[in-house]
Amino acid sequence: MKICSECQIEKPDDAFNPDERAYDGRHHCCRACENPDVEPPSADEKHCRSCATTKPRDAFRADARYADGLSCYCRACDNRKSREWARVNRERGAATRKAWLARNPDYYAKWRATADPKLNHKR
Repeated sequence: MKICSECQIEKPDDAFNPDERAYDGRHHCCRACENPDVEPPSADEKHCRSCATTKPRDAFRADARYADGLSCYCRACDNRKSREWARVNRERGAATRKAWLARNPDYYAKWRATADPKLNHKR
C-alpha cells in the first residue's frame, strides 16, 4: 500500500505506474491523478496511442508483442502509418519486393495454378 502524493489516498501498489528511479519502484502519484482526463477503457475497448481515441477491441490488429495480444494502434492509424512509410521509403520497398521475388521465383506460378480463374489474368 502507498499514499498518493496528489490525492493523499492510500492505494494498492498496482495503482501506481512503475518508476525505476523511485525508492519503492513506483511513481509518486497514482494513475488516476497522473492522467485525470483519461478514463481507463472497459474490457471490450482499447485506447489508440496515435489518435487518442477509445475504440472497440475488434478495431485493433492482433499483435503478440503486447500483453493483451492487440496492437497499440487502431487499424485506421496503422493503415495511415503504413501508407506513409511506403510513400517515404518507395525505393526500399521496391528493393525488398525484388529481393523476395528473386528468392521465390515459383511463387506466382503456384498461386496462379490454385487461384480463382477470375483472378488469373495478366496485367
